[in-house]
Amino acid sequence: MPQTGDVCAAQRSKVVSLRRGDASDSVVLVPGIGGSVLSLVWLARSHPGPQTVVALEPVSLSDAPATFASVADLASSHLDAVRAAGGRGRRQLVGHCFGATLAMEMTHQLEAAGEPPAAVALLQPFLRLAGDLDGDERCRAELRQEAAGRLRMALQRPAAELERDPEVRRDLGWLDLDPAILHYGVAFAQSLLDYAGFALRAYLDHVPRPIATPVHLLAAAGCGDEFTGAERRLRELTGGLTLHELQAPRGAVLRQPHARAVAQTIASLAG
Repeated sequence: MPQTGDVCAAQRSKVVSLRRGDASDSVVLVPGIGGSVLSLVWLARSHPGPQTVVALEPVSLSDAPATFASVADLASSHLDAVRAAGGRGRRQLVGHCFGATLAMEMTHQLEAAGEPPAAVALLQPFLRLAGDLDGDERCRAELRQEAAGRLRMALQRPAAELERDPEVRRDLGWLDLDPAILHYGVAFAQSLLDYAGFALRAYLDHVPRPIATPVHLLAAAGCGDEFTGAERRLRELTGGLTLHELQAPRGAVLRQPHARAVAQTIASLAG
């Protein structure tokens, strides 16, 4: 696997090494609806185990809508990048938000190739589980689509003004985007919103395929009830389901000091 800070690109996806471990095993993080590995830095660096921690994203976030035909296509590209980066140990997949949809598809493809992951964790997953969208699934997608539209308009305003706007911060929260992205300029924020548009369309088009690997569902404090309806379907789609309710509040699972506790939970899952 690459050294910390190295980037290994393969075709259309890249692996970014966020933490170098002593073991050959690795934790593979798949970011949420904004697509950027930057959101996962605290989680990766807080990981207490011996594994190397890497994260995945398309080589160009802004080109994702034109580059990838489907969730399965992006998942395949991500796996190409992981394999190109090397490493012969066991892989643990962790998908955050929309990354959970990708982690499920990556697991399906790994199992088909005879390379099942050591563990799969879905952190605050944004998953379409029904053949037809149920009310809650449709509502979550619509809220995120509306948030992305408002943010596109808001980016015309000065960054300092946006940071103080509670409605902007709320919309960033709906897309699991850290307000810190506003410091990186309009072009970077726009690229994340372009990827979010791809993720929302992919979510609407893709129903996760069955996997044999057991899944760990990690929910923020007070959010366990949101996934009660999803548990039955996830049990049908996977080799088993364990729900972990975290102490971290919604919107803060990837930030310190909560990221450290979430990382400890993730580290405990691979056994």
